[in-house]
Amino acid sequence: MIVTKRFVFFEGMIAVTLFLLSFIVDVVSIFLLLNIILIIAYVIDYTISNTIADLSVERVGRDKLSIYEEEKIELSVENKIKTNLFVEIKGEKLKPYFICENSYMSGQLKGRERRTFQYVVVPQKRGAYKFSNLSIRITGKLGLCKKQYNIEMEREYKVYPNLKDMRRYRIMAMNNKNFKGGKRPLRIIGQGREFDSLREYVSGDEYRKINWKATARENKPIMNQYDIEKNQNVYIMIDCGRPMSYTIGGYNKLELALSSGLLLVDIANSKEDKTGVLTFNKSVESFVQAGKGSSHRNKIMDTLYHIEATRDTSNYEEAFLFMKNKEKRRSLIVIYTDFNTLQEGEYMLKRLSILAKRNIVMVITMKDEKLHSFKDMKAKSNKDIFTKGTALEFLKEREAIIKKLNSRGIICMECDVDSLNMDVINRYIMIKNRGAL
Repeated sequence: MIVTKRFVFFEGMIAVTLFLLSFIVDVVSIFLLLNIILIIAYVIDYTISNTIADLSVERVGRDKLSIYEEEKIELSVENKIKTNLFVEIKGEKLKPYFICENSYMSGQLKGRERRTFQYVVVPQKRGAYKFSNLSIRITGKLGLCKKQYNIEMEREYKVYPNLKDMRRYRIMAMNNKNFKGGKRPLRIIGQGREFDSLREYVSGDEYRKINWKATARENKPIMNQYDIEKNQNVYIMIDCGRPMSYTIGGYNKLELALSSGLLLVDIANSKEDKTGVLTFNKSVESFVQAGKGSSHRNKIMDTLYHIEATRDTSNYEEAFLFMKNKEKRRSLIVIYTDFNTLQEGEYMLKRLSILAKRNIVMVITMKDEKLHSFKDMKAKSNKDIFTKGTALEFLKEREAIIKKLNSRGIICMECDVDSLNMDVINRYIMIKNRGAL
């Protein structure tokens, strides 16, 4: 049993009043009498007041949450009786996987009213988490007591890479806006190879695209109009090994790769291409064959949301051979990986030929601004000279590997953390518009 502020107020009023009267009369018996009356009132309030049976509580709202974003945990509470109820609810925080400044909720429910309560959490780690415990207090009819109940109300919430970015970029794609902020459309008519429609000739059109039958019928030049091809394969390969276990710009590399990869999957699906995914480290961890549609996209999301980075050396050869054997059709294969030494880069380079012969291969690495900052560092000691020299040597080797990859027809991009998503999506669009796939 818990006392309310009203109970404390009455108790305080009794104490103050009797203290002032104590200079005039003996107040001990009066004090005892008034306290007995207050306690009896409290017991009566507790006895006649409502219980948890008068409430219906359920978890509602989205169960798919985005990492590092503010998300709402929602509860629907119904007052099943005719009289008003004042309730207080304390939600579960699940530290350290969620940051939550305040999970306390309160409010008055009118008779037969249903109301949604919510509190905000910020997920810190991908995965599936069960929220179950709720603490609910119901204030008594006389306002003197609170009845507390601890109930189990289990619901699983899945924390994914940033889904809010997916929704934002999807809207941009629907509006045919370029992701660099310009007005160039994603769908450039006339650049594809798939017939779309007929239209009149305009100055600058290629004569080879004239439809001579339609021209003769209409007695004026009519052009074939082509659309970008659809139903092409786009695969996301994500390295979960040691190179992707480090942080860069305050973010884990694997988290950045997963968010960017899922975003590309979503955009490619919206453009009616087929998408698939493969994750690997010392062996292949998961594989989803290329497909399309919202249910297929959800399947990919469910495959990726619990992926964790390891400290293992990634086995590129096994992963690339697995992909080659599983997918015979020409595809765009986007590989999120990195290399920290010249040897790692050379090892990957030699094995990329397994995929590059039949597919368009795009290797995505992430630029380490901290490492690049050593270029402009003024060395003030022998230690500074050594540190700067080591960093410059590593950057030189890294640049050489990237140039070698590009010279062999493999697209290798070193992306800034802030522009990673835009760079990858715009390169996908560029490949589609060229009809290279």
